Amino acid sequence: MQKSFALLLIFLSVLLLAACGPASTSTHSASTSPTAASATSPAATATAGTPAQVNVYFSTSDYTSTQNSVIALNGESGKLLWSYPTGGTSGQSPVLDHGVVYAGSDKSLAALSAQDGKLLWSYAASGPPSVLGIVNGVLYGDTFARVKGTASSVFALNASDGSVRWSYKTQDVFLSRLLADGVIYEGITTHDCQCSTPHTYVLALNTSDGSVKWQTPQDIDNFTPEWTANGLLYGEDSLPDGGVVNILTRHVSDGSIAWQYPGKHQIAPMIGHDNNAIYALFSPPGGLFSVRALNPATGSVLWQTPNLSTTYTSTSLLDGVIYLGAADGSSLLAFDASSSKQLWKVQLGTPSANTNVPAHVWAVVDGTVYLSDPQGFLALNASSGAVKWKTPNNGFPSIVAVEQGVVYGINSDPSGNASSQNVLYALKASDGSGSILWSYDVTQPYTAPVVG
Repeated sequence: MQKSFALLLIFLSVLLLAACGPASTSTHSASTSPTAASATSPAATATAGTPAQVNVYFSTSDYTSTQNSVIALNGESGKLLWSYPTGGTSGQSPVLDHGVVYAGSDKSLAALSAQDGKLLWSYAASGPPSVLGIVNGVLYGDTFARVKGTASSVFALNASDGSVRWSYKTQDVFLSRLLADGVIYEGITTHDCQCSTPHTYVLALNTSDGSVKWQTPQDIDNFTPEWTANGLLYGEDSLPDGGVVNILTRHVSDGSIAWQYPGKHQIAPMIGHDNNAIYALFSPPGGLFSVRALNPATGSVLWQTPNLSTTYTSTSLLDGVIYLGAADGSSLLAFDASSSKQLWKVQLGTPSANTNVPAHVWAVVDGTVYLSDPQGFLALNASSGAVKWKTPNNGFPSIVAVEQGVVYGINSDPSGNASSQNVLYALKASDGSGSILWSYDVTQPYTAPVVG
């Protein structure tokens, strides 16, 4: 399994600082129980694929507006196919599954026909809903309580008609979640704490009926579950201010800690994992970065690179290669994940003062590395790092998919506001030019598009 993300986006700007508060209370109700599902959180992938109609789906996410909508564009031309009004926004990207688009508003979840946007069914939620996954005809989701006193919930619906199979409610707030192997794992913060730093805990629910499998003792750290394997739940642990991130594993049987690397209050954000190792970007206090490979069972170090002189804040693991993007967008470094050997380093351009836009690799398809940096979109030769093409673009560029020789990218205003910088792009990659096939201006902030 491969994972790709920018480290600077991981650091959670959650909560305040220090100690104490009562334990939370929760209620659970169930109706007819579905068969327990087995699922894993899907990683973002890019494939050449066979020719087929590709569309682009996204939701506007203006929290100050009641005029949000789900929008579908033709992937070849960028023309509007349909738009469905949602009113408020959940802030979550739509989910596409078997010809159905699932999209949330501030208080409901809608199932829409991907072909024409027709409403198939709607589920009234207690707050803005998120879809965790759809397994064997069952949709699993949760809601986020933005206002104190409003219940959060985890729910299971029949994907065919939206009828409720079970629901679990709590007055606390969900920070992170994972659906895997018949269990829903939720990282939660208490909502009724009368203290400077609300407490957190991890909750595991059985997908068969929503019953509690286990709950960890309360702490102040934020645990983000990522995946499960070999009886372990792997994730990242961070302090409330988000400044310290490391790798933490728990036993799936009872939630107890199996191992942590490099130790509490030390920094080693996760790059990704494969069948052989977990990869982390180690950063000792006041020291230099290095990449380390860890034994998935024990957390012991298998290998590590020499210290790196450049500050890297963006990491990807794709096709057995670790990519590190410089914080200032000036360079990209590639390592072989099996041996720690450096494959190449490429200078991308002049260092940028905007360290919120590092160089980041989003996909590798047919021997080409697709990335973005502060100056725009790029394609590199995967073997040598040589630049194939570059399409200039200012703002906050990123790539969401590479399908059928087309790169689908977005450019957004880093402030999250509606502006002329909110644009969707389709770039022609098949002919090696990176030329713009079409662009679509969005007048509101919007979620990351889904292509399919």
